[in-house]
Amino acid sequence: MRRMASALAALILVPIAIAAPTAPAWAQDTACAVPLGSAESPSFSPAQQDYRARLHSLATGKGIKVAIIDTGVSAHEQFPQLEAGPDLVVPDTPAPFHDCDIHGTVVASVIGARDMGIAPDATLMAIRQTSLHYRSTPDSESSGSLATMAESVHAAVDTGARVISLSVVSCMTKQQAENLDSHGLTEALDRAERAGVVVLASAGNVDGDCEPGMVVYPAIEDTVITVAALSTEYELAGYSLPVIEGDWVSAPGAVNIAVHPNGTGWMRGAIKNGSESGFNGTSYATPTVSGTVALMLERNPRLSPRQVRNIIYGAAQSANNVHDPLAALSHVPASYVVEERAVEITPAPAAGFAAQGRLWKLIAAIGGAGFIALFIAGMVSSLRPRRSPASGRSPQAAISRSATPLPARRRPKHQPGRHREAHDGGRWTQ
Repeated sequence: MRRMASALAALILVPIAIAAPTAPAWAQDTACAVPLGSAESPSFSPAQQDYRARLHSLATGKGIKVAIIDTGVSAHEQFPQLEAGPDLVVPDTPAPFHDCDIHGTVVASVIGARDMGIAPDATLMAIRQTSLHYRSTPDSESSGSLATMAESVHAAVDTGARVISLSVVSCMTKQQAENLDSHGLTEALDRAERAGVVVLASAGNVDGDCEPGMVVYPAIEDTVITVAALSTEYELAGYSLPVIEGDWVSAPGAVNIAVHPNGTGWMRGAIKNGSESGFNGTSYATPTVSGTVALMLERNPRLSPRQVRNIIYGAAQSANNVHDPLAALSHVPASYVVEERAVEITPAPAAGFAAQGRLWKLIAAIGGAGFIALFIAGMVSSLRPRRSPASGRSPQAAISRSATPLPARRRPKHQPGRHREAHDGGRWTQ
């Protein structure tokens, strides 16, 4: 089965502060990223077109709201069902559709762009929670914290989202994690779980802020589906942080084309901090799976977050837990149980044994009838009058014989030679 691997992708993660009180950003002190436009639009091979047709014949995400907690999502004609959520970067002058980082817009492209998204009919909600171009404090590296992440999760639940896609992470050492008070985020995620909201998050990228062995929030939380990135169909990307514990899946980690933040057209990359780059990272592996979850919930709105996780993990393929949207959408969990019914089965007797049974019954019947006949005959015989020994025969026999007198019998002459021949050697011959 072919996937839409070449049509899906991931972007570099936006790190957030480990902890900070909820507060507006200090100021934008770096210029926004510049999109690199593309004259091309999304195109698919015949095999990919067939895959998308089969996938969307099952579901398109209609009626499912996906909250994108990220750097904002730019309004675009490809997003006809885009809603504005809260802006925790600059709440005094909220602008959730202003994506200065060109990050959340690419995430949204993978989830629900009309011409390339996994769930093109899903409702998207932009929650602006972080940015590399704004500072929470003069000495911070970005805006956003675990506190604003928790606040964003609560906002998504309040507005009726069924899916939360998080492509922002916070990496720390195990010692830092042990001393971290993450109660607020855990409480928000628990509330989402109880409300039936499925949460997905990136595994993280290997860079200066995140190194193998580090604890990654919110991916470390039990109720979160963690998503790593693939560089080929079944091979993990070298930049994808290893998941240190718990279940996880992987999805394509490169986006070749995405929605342009100017409202029309497409882009192939962006210029950030003076350097031109494409879109690569575990960020866009996450929306690949987020879009699939929207399809699953459209097909079966009654699925709980736990059931969704079991299906996503159960449908993953190969040692690297490769996610395939169509496989997940049509997957039947191994724990699926059909209601038992008590059925009594009486085996039919074998033909040979049945025939033998009938034969013995017949023999018994014949034997019984014969015994009865002999018994009756004996009784009748015992009731008949006995003949006198002197008479030699019954009166009826005497009358019968006297009525037709027989001619006198002549004794045959003795022929000695013939007699001897007949008895010669003690054998009987004809």
